[in-house]
Amino acid sequence: MPSEAVGTLGTLVIVALIVERALAFIFEHEWFKRLTSYEDGSNRYPGLKGLVALAGSLGIAFGYDFDVLRVLLENADNETAGKMVTGFVIAGGSSGALALFQGYLGIGKDARDAIMAAKIAKADSVKQVAKLNADEAQARLDTAKAEKKLAEAQLPPDPSSTG
Repeated sequence: MPSEAVGTLGTLVIVALIVERALAFIFEHEWFKRLTSYEDGSNRYPGLKGLVALAGSLGIAFGYDFDVLRVLLENADNETAGKMVTGFVIAGGSSGALALFQGYLGIGKDARDAIMAAKIAKADSVKQVAKLNADEAQARLDTAKAEKKLAEAQLPPDPSSTG
């Protein structure tokens, strides 16, 4: 698989995540809620958030000449369609972009779950090794202290201290 395609899909996921978080800040802000909701909390403009996300995402795709299809389809000719698809994917959010990325890499849910389980198991084993090392160090320290006490107890009395 071409590394340029992997890099482009990775960029798509990151851009989608950034846009998603930026829009969440706006959509969750009190003034936005007051402007777009009735007093009972119901939505005054259904679909507005999606249209705002799409407009911003298309602006990014066209403004930054970001065309995922051009890379994936090896220099496809229709840049406008590619940028529009890219904008729609970004507007769809990071989970959709991540699923696209993982699908391209051939990583299914089972593989993702296995990778996560392996990472958790590795972290647990590192933690257990660190605990064993700490326990061993403590045991050595305790042994050294006991040997010191025993050595001090076996020393003959100091003749100068009997005065």
